[in-house]
Amino acid sequence: MTAIRIIVSALLALPAGWFTGLLVDRVPAMGRDADNNLRDPHAVKLLAKPRSVQLHGKYLWIDAILVGAFAATAYRFVDEPPLVTLPYLVWWMALLTLATTDITHRRLPDRIVLPTFVFGLALIVVVSVLTQRAVTVRYALITAGVYFGLFFVLNLIHPALAGFGDVKAAGPAGLIVGWSASSAGEALQFAAWGIFLLFVLAAVVGFASIVRGGLRSARRQQVGLGTYFGVSCFIMVMVSPVLVGG
Repeated sequence: MTAIRIIVSALLALPAGWFTGLLVDRVPAMGRDADNNLRDPHAVKLLAKPRSVQLHGKYLWIDAILVGAFAATAYRFVDEPPLVTLPYLVWWMALLTLATTDITHRRLPDRIVLPTFVFGLALIVVVSVLTQRAVTVRYALITAGVYFGLFFVLNLIHPALAGFGDVKAAGPAGLIVGWSASSAGEALQFAAWGIFLLFVLAAVVGFASIVRGGLRSARRQQVGLGTYFGVSCFIMVMVSPVLVGG
């Protein structure tokens, strides 16, 4: 049964990768630049002309990452009802879309961030009720509140520390990290570890960039927090049982 769940999840990653690539291609082009001008006046609607499956460049990386993430999630929650993995699969798609867009365009589009929070919250409410673990919604909201509050404060102190796109993305990230908690205390613990891990990853990558190419090159190639949100959330979900001795 375990092998079947992993294989099915890995196969689901293929259409998920196609849709993620579509979002990466089209959502930034539909957005606005810093001067409030449309980035691409010739951009088509999101689903106006479906993109064919592509397995090269960034699309190959997207598919490979999602296959690994989906399979790992199925293995991580093998003792839970299959429905429990569904919100995570949706979240991995959204976070990978945000990370890729942030790397490419230095943006975290509202068209992705806000639906991720709203749809993700609705999904965990439904799944939590159906699996008789509705109390976990409360823990997810606690962690989301901690994430959002901290990054909001950082933005008020100095926007360079966390842009407002990062503040908005912190909400969905908190939901993901906190949903697996079994108490309010665990939710706060997960929030602390998740935020700590995020900044450690950012610091390590930043230091490596400086060592490799110097300070000027590191600033030019700086990776936005959107990428670290995705990586840290995935790691937290995978290792959360270890943190609570499970």
